[in-house]
Amino acid sequence: MQKFLKNHVFSLIAWVLILIISVFALPNITELTNAHSDITLPSNVESNVAQSIENNWGAKKKNTYAIALVFNKEHGKLTDADKQAINNTLDKFTNDKSKYGIKDTLLPDSNIATRKKLQSKDGTTWVAQFNVSKKGRTVEQVYNQMNRDVKTQGLRTYVTGADVLQHDFSASIQEGIKKTEAITVVFIFIVLIIVFKSPIVPLISLLTVGVSFLTSFSIVTNLVEHANFPFSNFTQVFMVIVLFGIGTDYNILLYDKFKEDLGKGMDKYKAMHDALRNAGKTILYSGSSILIGFTALSLAKFSIYQSAVGVAVGVAVLLV
Repeated sequence: MQKFLKNHVFSLIAWVLILIISVFALPNITELTNAHSDITLPSNVESNVAQSIENNWGAKKKNTYAIALVFNKEHGKLTDADKQAINNTLDKFTNDKSKYGIKDTLLPDSNIATRKKLQSKDGTTWVAQFNVSKKGRTVEQVYNQMNRDVKTQGLRTYVTGADVLQHDFSASIQEGIKKTEAITVVFIFIVLIIVFKSPIVPLISLLTVGVSFLTSFSIVTNLVEHANFPFSNFTQVFMVIVLFGIGTDYNILLYDKFKEDLGKGMDKYKAMHDALRNAGKTILYSGSSILIGFTALSLAKFSIYQSAVGVAVGVAVLLV
């Protein structure tokens, strides 16, 4: 053990420093995910062309969040008192547009046309539409502010819209990622204990893969923040699944070769070097093919496919 530490002490210190730097250098993942949550298609696709035209309809709609306020009565139709309460709440927003960043409104009781479109036929629900400036604020901040102030006595109120739904989708994915990581680690740990009949080797395996994941994820997120590297809601999931999957396979291959050499009568140091030399070549060739495959996804025109390029960075760190 002392000989091993003596020969690898500098490598160990280097990796500890790299891990610490990686953890402290991680940007805010939630904000980064929200900023890159839109699924984009090539600019010449008809839906993108139409969206571009819509975004430039006018100053009131450009660079805004589309927000809808929903007022609903759970039992029975809206009474005159309910309608007056809704109008009072909406007046609070329209009378202080600068506070909320409101650039355009479409209210359910403004005229005959809006009454037909924004009032439900069963008389239980009204909807108001707002275009709220994005300047200096995230959709989460806009949502929290409007959700707090839309509360109306006697009615159920909701804040929704395409941007809000996209934010909730991103938040849901982040929660799912946490569960995926936990489940992945637990199942791999169980499998490795069954294979090696020891808790020590699985812990070492998971530790090495975990360090590779944290380091590579920090590199990817910083590239996203500073160099517009491809990123989406699914990048972290891709990296977790692929790195823990192939990383565990590579570790099993190394440990099996190490045990085989010990069985041939080699001492542990010779067995370790032989395993690194022979199994290491196989791992290098296999990892390189995966690296090239995920790197090639950068040529794709669909943003989700492009975002999987982060896996290539992870594989490169894992091989190192």
